[in-house]
Amino acid sequence: MSTGPNLETLLIIDLECTCWEGQPPSGQSKEIIEIGICPLNIIERCPEEPESILVIPSESEISEFCTNLTGWSHKEVFSKGRTLPEACKYIMKKYNATCFPYAAWGEFDRCHLFYECSKKKARFPFYDSFINIKNLFSICNRLGRGRGLATALEKSSIVLDGQHHRGRDDALNTAYLMIDLLETFDRGSKLFPSQS
Repeated sequence: MSTGPNLETLLIIDLECTCWEGQPPSGQSKEIIEIGICPLNIIERCPEEPESILVIPSESEISEFCTNLTGWSHKEVFSKGRTLPEACKYIMKKYNATCFPYAAWGEFDRCHLFYECSKKKARFPFYDSFINIKNLFSICNRLGRGRGLATALEKSSIVLDGQHHRGRDDALNTAYLMIDLLETFDRGSKLFPSQS
């Protein structure tokens, strides 16, 4: 009998959404345009190939500000993207996502994905076991409050891989930070020594 998720892999996600320099135009709202996902092999302490899953927004347009920030243009997202229900089905099928815990840098990704799935009648693609790596990083480093991803990478002496605010790359960089936390634990005193 299963006692919970398979803990050999952690699915790290990062959402990018429509955004504007200031308030959104009338009738538009923040919507997912990319789900970045990077499986992290916990046993080997190694990230697998990350992926960008483009999502077509239905209630907003991709502004020039958003394109400059994320690198995604309206044309590219609408030509290569899927609807959110289709993207969620793809994630569940390709990554067997309902069997593994998932994680992100902060609570926004979990909360907003759940909100949009509910609104657009898409099945939420992940197992009900979430790790907030931002909080974990702050606790382990005694920071008192959360820090942004770029600041955390700098503090950890990890060079940003790719483009910040690109979901695929941010998921990969979050995986690197999680590996760094795990390896710090490995080097420290063992709270749970092996049983002989």
